[in-house]
Amino acid sequence: KNRHIIFQTGTTEQVRNLYGHTATEYSRPKLVWHPTGKYILSTSDRPYGICIWSVCSGLLVSRLIGHSASIRGLAVNSANLEILSCSFDKTLRLWKLEDEHE
Repeated sequence: KNRHIIFQTGTTEQVRNLYGHTATEYSRPKLVWHPTGKYILSTSDRPYGICIWSVCSGLLVSRLIGHSASIRGLAVNSANLEILSCSFDKTLRLWKLEDEHE
């Protein structure tokens, strides 16, 4: 329930397990790749925000907190290293991403 699994493409081999986000029984976590391919970003409930994991280490390296309700969508602008989140709190947030989070 509170885990994302990364599989090797075209196989059933688990490459990484990502822990650190929270999901309720009604959550529909959203995941996107960081434009550099080095990180995976996903939504989290309680606290409502976006978790950023290093694909290489599988560690949670950062959190973006700012919504007051569940995040229902994520979109990435790879040209400007930005992510847009929309929430059930009726807000949109534009986040500026860095190339490095470690």
